[in-house]
Amino acid sequence: MSLNPPTYHPGLRVRLLLLVLLAVLPALAVIVYSGIEHRTLAVHHAQIEALRVAHVAGQEHSRAFDDARNLLRSLSQIPSIRRRDWTETTGILENVLRENPLYANLGVILPNGTLVCSAHIAPSRLDLADRAYLQRALQTRRFAMGDYQIGRATGRPTVNVAYPLLDKKGEVDVVLFAALDLKAPKEHLVSTHFDTEAVVWIIDSKGTLLFRDPPEPKWIGNSLADRPFIQTVLREHEGTTQAEGRDGQPAIFAFLPLIPDTSTQRAYLVVENSTASAFADVRRTLVRNLAVLLGTTLLALVIAWFAGNAFVLRRINTLAATAARMSAGNLDAHIGPDYGPAEIGELERAFDSMAAALARRDQEVREAEAKYRSLVEESPVVMYIADPTGPARYVSPQFEVFTGYPAAQWTTEPDFWHRIIHPDDRDRVVAEYRRCVEENQRLVSEYRLVCRDDKTRWFRDTGIPVAKDGRHLIRGFLVDITDRKRVEEQFHQAQKMEAIGRLAGSVAHDFNNLLTVIGGYTQLLLARFAPSDPLTAPLQEVHQAAQRAASLTRRLLAFSRKQAVRTVILDLNVVLEQMKNMLQRLMGEQIQLSLRCAPQISPILADPGQIEQVVMNLTVNARDAMPGGGMLSIETRNMELDETYARENVGVRPGSYVLLSVTDNGTGMNADTKAHLFEPFFTTKEPGKGTGLGLSTVYGIVQHAGGHINVYSELGKGTAFKIYFPRSAETAPSAASPAEPPPAGGSETILLAEDDAQLRTFVHSTLTNHGYKVFEAPDGQQALQASQAYQDRIHLLLTDTIMPRMDGIALAKAVIAQRPGIRILCMSGYTEECARHQPQLPEGSGFMAKPFTSDQLVRRVRQMLDGRPAES
Repeated sequence: MSLNPPTYHPGLRVRLLLLVLLAVLPALAVIVYSGIEHRTLAVHHAQIEALRVAHVAGQEHSRAFDDARNLLRSLSQIPSIRRRDWTETTGILENVLRENPLYANLGVILPNGTLVCSAHIAPSRLDLADRAYLQRALQTRRFAMGDYQIGRATGRPTVNVAYPLLDKKGEVDVVLFAALDLKAPKEHLVSTHFDTEAVVWIIDSKGTLLFRDPPEPKWIGNSLADRPFIQTVLREHEGTTQAEGRDGQPAIFAFLPLIPDTSTQRAYLVVENSTASAFADVRRTLVRNLAVLLGTTLLALVIAWFAGNAFVLRRINTLAATAARMSAGNLDAHIGPDYGPAEIGELERAFDSMAAALARRDQEVREAEAKYRSLVEESPVVMYIADPTGPARYVSPQFEVFTGYPAAQWTTEPDFWHRIIHPDDRDRVVAEYRRCVEENQRLVSEYRLVCRDDKTRWFRDTGIPVAKDGRHLIRGFLVDITDRKRVEEQFHQAQKMEAIGRLAGSVAHDFNNLLTVIGGYTQLLLARFAPSDPLTAPLQEVHQAAQRAASLTRRLLAFSRKQAVRTVILDLNVVLEQMKNMLQRLMGEQIQLSLRCAPQISPILADPGQIEQVVMNLTVNARDAMPGGGMLSIETRNMELDETYARENVGVRPGSYVLLSVTDNGTGMNADTKAHLFEPFFTTKEPGKGTGLGLSTVYGIVQHAGGHINVYSELGKGTAFKIYFPRSAETAPSAASPAEPPPAGGSETILLAEDDAQLRTFVHSTLTNHGYKVFEAPDGQQALQASQAYQDRIHLLLTDTIMPRMDGIALAKAVIAQRPGIRILCMSGYTEECARHQPQLPEGSGFMAKPFTSDQLVRRVRQMLDGRPAES
C-alpha cells in the first residue's frame, strides 16, 4: 500500500505572520498606486516642460532670424560693398563671423549667383544661382529665408537668409547672405534650459535629419520618416509624444516648427529627453516609501512573532499538551479554571467542556462495552468470525464451555475447525461454508462437533458472509441444540412407538376374536370329555396354547395401552417387598440384589399385576445382561420434575412423581440398540430365547399409567431404567376382590351383533346352552332391522363396538330409542377406557374385554341382566 507524502500545513505563528503581511498588502497597494500616479504626472510634467523648452528654443531661433536680418541690413551699409571692394569686405565679414558663433558663414552674391565674397571659403568656387534663399530674395527684393540643408560651403547643417541691396534704379545690385548654424540653438539651450543628456533633432518637412546632437553622422541627410515619432512630428507639427529613445529605452519627445509661418519651407525642432530623468524623483519617492513600508512590516512581524507567542501560542501549546494527554488516555485532563482572555478563553472553556463530554462518553462506551462483553461472554451461544481457508479471526469464550477446547485453539490452528467436525457431517459442512462465501448466501446448518471429552454435541450454525482486508469471512454464532435434538429424537421415538402401538392393538383386537373362539370351544369340549378320555390331553394342550396366546395379546395391548386394567391405589415399596424373595430366586446366586426403598413413599394409581410385570421384565433383562454375575439395584424415592426436565423430555409434565429405578452393571447397550429398545418383537437375544415383547410391554404399561421412562446405558458400563409414576392424592388401600360366583344361566332374550362369524357362533352356542334365547346379526344395520322386526321383549343387546356399516355404539343408541329399558353390553378387544373415547354409551351400559371364556361370558351377561353393569 503506497502512502501519500505528508502535506505541509503552516503553524499558527506562521499564519499570524501571514496575517500581518496580508494587512501590509493594502499599504503596499497604495504605495504602488501612488507611484504609478506620480509616474504619470511626472511624464505629463516632463512633456509640458519639454514643450516649453522647445518653444523657448524656437523663439530664440526666430530671434536669430531677426538678428540675421538686422546684421545683414547693417552690413549693407558697409562702403566696401557699395564700391565692390571684395577683399576689404571679406576681411570685415571674417571679423564679424568670428564675433558671432551663431553663423556658419557670411558672404555676398551677385544676382547671377556668383559668390564674390565669403567669410568661410574662397568665393570663386561656388555657383549659388540655384539656392532657394537667393531666388526668393531676387523675386521679392526683400529679406528671404532658404531651406534647411547641409551647406555646400561649410558642410554643416544650416539655414541661409538673404538680404538684397538695390541700386538707384531699384534693381538688385548684390545679395548679402548669412548661414545660421543649427548647432547654435542646442548649445545655447543646454547651457540655460536642458539637461546634458537631452538630444536635439532638427528635421525638414520630409523627415530628413538635418541636425542631431549628440551627433550621428550616418543619419545626417537621411530620411527618418519611417520612425513612429517622426511620423507624429510631421503629422501634428507641434506637441509631445513618447517613443523609443536613442538607447532603446522609453523617451519623451517635444517638437515644434522652426521656420515662421510666412516661410514656404518648414523645419522642426525635436527635443528628446530620457524618462529616467523624468522618473528620478518618482523612483526616489517610491523607493523611500517602500523602504518605510518594509521597515514597518519587519517591525510588525517581530511584534506579531513575540506577541503571538506570549498571548496566543502559549495558550495554544497548553491546549495541545492537554489534548496530547487526552489522546494518551487521560480523559480527566483539563485546562481550567485559569482560562485565557477573550476568544482564547472561550476556546479553552469549550475544550474543557468537550473533554468532560468525552470523559462521560468514554464512561458510557466502557459501560456499554462491558455490557456487550458480558453479553458475548455469558451468552449461551458461541459468536465467531471464521475464515474458511485458515484460522478464525475471533471466537467468544463460550466455545470452551461447550466443547472443552480453548477458543485460542480455533484462532491459531488452520485445520482445527475441520478436525472437530463429526466425520459424518464434515464434507457437508465444508461444502456449505464454501457455498456461503462463493455465492454470498446466508449460512444455516446443523451438525455435530466432537468435544474434548470425545462426546458429541449438536450445534446450529447461523452466519453471513463478510469481506474484510480483501478476504472473505463468515460472521455468525453457534447454538448448542443437543438437548433439542435429544427431545426431537424422543419425540420421533414416541411417534414411532405410538404408530407401532396402534398396529399392535389392531392385531391384538382381531387375534382376540380368534382366541375367544378357540378358548371357548376348547373349554366346552373339555367339559364333555372325561379326564381319562384320549382327547382330553390334546384339548388341554389347545386350551393352554390359547391361554398363552391370550397372554401374548395382553402384552401387545399393554404396549398399545388398549388392555383392560384394574387400577388401584398402591405402594411401590409394598409391591417390591412382596416380590423380593421371588426376584432373588430369579436372579440366582451370581447376582446380588439390592433393594433400596425410600421410607414414606407416595402412593401411585396403577394395576398391581402390571407393576409386577414391569419389575419382572426389567429384572429378567438385567439378569440376561450379566451372564457372569453382577449387581442389580432396585430403588424407589419421591421426585420432583421441573420445567427444564419437562422441556427436555417429550410428553412429561412437571410435578410430583415416584421413581422406580432398576440398575445393573452388565454389558450395556449401544445407541442403535437403544433406538429400537421398546419396539415389539425387537430383541438382541438368540432365537427362541425371547419374544421381544418384554420392554415393549413395560413401555405400554408406563405410558398407560401416565408415567415416563428413561434409559441410560453405555457399552461395558451397564444400564439404568428410570421410571417415573405420577403421585396419587388418594391414600386408601385397595380392597381384596370377592370370589367369583359360579356362572348361572337364564331364560331372557338376547340380541347378538358381531361381525366375526366364528365368534358370533361361539357366543350364540354358549348363551343358548345356558338357557338364553338368542338371535344374531352380522352387523349393526341387520341387528337394528331384527330389533324392529321382533315383536316381543328383548332384554339385552350384546354387541361388538367395531363393526362394518354401523358400529356397536350407534346400534346401541338406535335400539334404546326403539326399546327403552333394554340392557346394553359391549364387547371389544380394546380397553374400556378406549371405548369411552368414542361417543358416550347410554347410561347403564356394560363393557366386556376380549378374549373371554364361556364362563366369563355367561357370568357377565347375568350381571348385566341383574342390573350390575359396572362390575367386571
